Amino acid sequence: MLPQYYLTLPDPDYLPKGSRDPLGFQVVWQHQGKKIIPYLSTVSSLMRDFQTLCMARYLYRDESEKGWPKFFMRFEQLMAYVRISRFPDKGFNGVDRARRRMNETNRYPISNNPNDEILSSQRAYGIWGKYNRPFQDIGFHKDEQFEAVFHDKLNTLMNNPVANRIISKLIQGDRFFVDREALPSLFPLFNLPNIEKEFYIRKILRIPQADAYQNRLLAYVKDLPETTFNLYGFLQSFSDYLKQDETNLKHILQEHAQTERVLSPCSAVFRYLQTRPLWTRAEINNDDYITQCNQPHQYPFNHADPNGLLLTELSEALGTNNWNLTQVLTKRNAEVTNWRGGASWLDINKDLLEVRHADGAMKIADYDPAKHHENEYFIPTFISLYQQLQR
Repeated sequence: MLPQYYLTLPDPDYLPKGSRDPLGFQVVWQHQGKKIIPYLSTVSSLMRDFQTLCMARYLYRDESEKGWPKFFMRFEQLMAYVRISRFPDKGFNGVDRARRRMNETNRYPISNNPNDEILSSQRAYGIWGKYNRPFQDIGFHKDEQFEAVFHDKLNTLMNNPVANRIISKLIQGDRFFVDREALPSLFPLFNLPNIEKEFYIRKILRIPQADAYQNRLLAYVKDLPETTFNLYGFLQSFSDYLKQDETNLKHILQEHAQTERVLSPCSAVFRYLQTRPLWTRAEINNDDYITQCNQPHQYPFNHADPNGLLLTELSEALGTNNWNLTQVLTKRNAEVTNWRGGASWLDINKDLLEVRHADGAMKIADYDPAKHHENEYFIPTFISLYQQLQR
């Protein structure tokens, strides 16, 4: 029996603290991940967020695109209160602030006033900031069936006078309040009839091209029983599932694994170095933890690939003495921070390593480069969306 994968929460001890990506690895693994899953991101993982964007897009009938972002911000606020009422145990970005309001009052403001937003910056941290790019790339509203998919659902809703009044106020754009007792009139928005479900499967999980690798991933995910997600185990099982002549996809899966076997230990060493303000060369060379992370890695990365040279440099540094690896990581961090117009986090002066910035510092307990991984190449996002569409 082939394994399927539970989307368990990551081990908090293994999560990188801080979001500044000090080694610039995000662009590396994302470039690799998009070879199979081209349109999703790590944060575009909730089906109801995609659904919210699609419904808002259908209701927005203004020919001017200028008003679309503001309309969506209002619609997202309204849907936040609807979602809490209908799905009280389900989270989403903005749920905490919206829930506090619902605990304090029975009337909720809807507007483009920053004080009414459900996040400190709703546009940046809400659905727009996390989903608009994949929404545009996938092209939901440009699909020839888009109107047909949402027509009956949303026009039937508008026959309800309570829902009609709320949506009409939303479209007008002036600040208004929605009453708690009126929210159930909007519950049908989050129904998922078969025509809409098939639309999402076709747009999110499948790729129109017959030879798209994501379609093979979908076929594989459909056959899986349940187990805990581990990147290396998943990649190997997926590769074993493929036919022998699917060599291109098998090679990409191997590249996924080999890329992570470079990025993960390098990141682990960098984060560990940050745990102390000062290191001597001897201390680094004799440190058991760094040695445990610093295992040899040999793989012929393609130098024609945008990240091939970097991965080769890092790969060649792994398995050398710990001080050499530290020098390579320090150099990489200096390059990344220089691109961003900042100062490097580490500095080497002769035989001393000085740590200037400790954001994200940690030691990963029992780190094993053969088992641990930090990046997941959009695969859990894909599996999560598939599972949500099966319920």
